[in-house]
Amino acid sequence: ALRFLQAGNKAALLEYVRCRLQQCPADDTVTRALLAVWAVEVALANLNEARLQAHGARGQETLKAERTKLQNLLRDCKDLDIHEPLYHLLQSHGWLEELALFAEVRRDFSTVILHHVSRRDCVSAIRKLAEFQGTGVGEAL
Repeated sequence: ALRFLQAGNKAALLEYVRCRLQQCPADDTVTRALLAVWAVEVALANLNEARLQAHGARGQETLKAERTKLQNLLRDCKDLDIHEPLYHLLQSHGWLEELALFAEVRRDFSTVILHHVSRRDCVSAIRKLAEFQGTGVGEAL
């Protein structure tokens, strides 16, 4: 892992950490949590770099691909008890839509509603609330 880091190859480092995460036994929760947080942090670094270089159609495609990788990684992390650090990482890097998507995948509906209300997007908050009530989770809100 340090070789990838020293070489500045973040994409290879991310793939390595993801593979280690997938190979890690399900009962080794501490190792899985550390690997997942590290993978998200590397994915965010890649995404931020792609956002800075997103000029033209090719740059936009790269940004979209990196964003999809992050979203898939977050889906893989949904059952780990690391949502608070991941929320903090996503928020501090400015990826609020991904934060809301991760919260929704985790069924953390309070965070999803809070996200929309804090952005003063009450229409989306009401739509999400209606959607959640339709799935039978509205009582928990």
